[in-house]
Amino acid sequence: MPSLWHRGGEPVLQGPTNVENLLRFQSASAQNADFLIRCGHNYTIWVHSDIVCARSEWFREKVEEARRNGSHVLDSEEERHYLYDAIATLYSGTLPERYTVPGIDALLRGFGLWAVADRLNLQSIKVALYRECTNYLKGIVCEWQRMMNFLGFLTEDLVAMFRVTMNAAYDMHLVPFQKLHVRAVKDAHFWVVDDPVFRALSSENQQFFQDVENSMFYSGFVNKPGIPQKCDWCEMDPLSAGWHYAKVWADDQGQPAGNCYVCETGMVEDGDDEEDDEEGYDSDGSDYGNWELHLGDD
Repeated sequence: MPSLWHRGGEPVLQGPTNVENLLRFQSASAQNADFLIRCGHNYTIWVHSDIVCARSEWFREKVEEARRNGSHVLDSEEERHYLYDAIATLYSGTLPERYTVPGIDALLRGFGLWAVADRLNLQSIKVALYRECTNYLKGIVCEWQRMMNFLGFLTEDLVAMFRVTMNAAYDMHLVPFQKLHVRAVKDAHFWVVDDPVFRALSSENQQFFQDVENSMFYSGFVNKPGIPQKCDWCEMDPLSAGWHYAKVWADDQGQPAGNCYVCETGMVEDGDDEEDDEEGYDSDGSDYGNWELHLGDD
């Protein structure tokens, strides 16, 4: 399982990203749209079949099937707001701002859109939302490391933020996001598992704790090595410098050693971390897709 700090190139949505293209969708009923998506009895979305079919295999199959039956209408049981946002993203090439503003609300909203994108096989949207969750959890792991280093304990509010999104991932059965929350604990090097606040607020989700224990077992963490005094590579204290540790282990004397984020990502970019490079940023174990995803250099 790769680290949250792995850098192998950021996945981004491709396609037109200009305002005019999004406006074309928002005024589709008056802009030569030729296909209608019907959500329930009172909500419809007009789309341009050339755009949605070019950017989604699912839409292409459904549109072709409807046309074979002499229809230009597709009935959908998806929640209309999420479906609208998914289609708008196909047009614009970017997630709506309400999914990218940092915070719990945007992340929980993103879980709902991810579930719709999963059912419609919109891989680019899934990966973009997965990246938003990864960045959110990175911030929490950074704070965990600093608190455990300088205070020796975690504050209730920071653990509560983690618990909200973790419970949502398990309640909605979103396996990729469940794994991300387990990975966050792993990237905190399992120190948080022994923190009483963390255990008290998170113990209600037994499946999560079982997944964490399994991760500890397969990672070989019999004894948590503790917090290093400095980076093994640059010999600086990343926590004092406002950075964080990306990898920690016990040295030959059993003392904690580690690499900071700056050094670790440099080694990943040089191709030294084969395990991380193998899995990359894939959100659900499937292929990245075709047109939608581009892995560019950082």
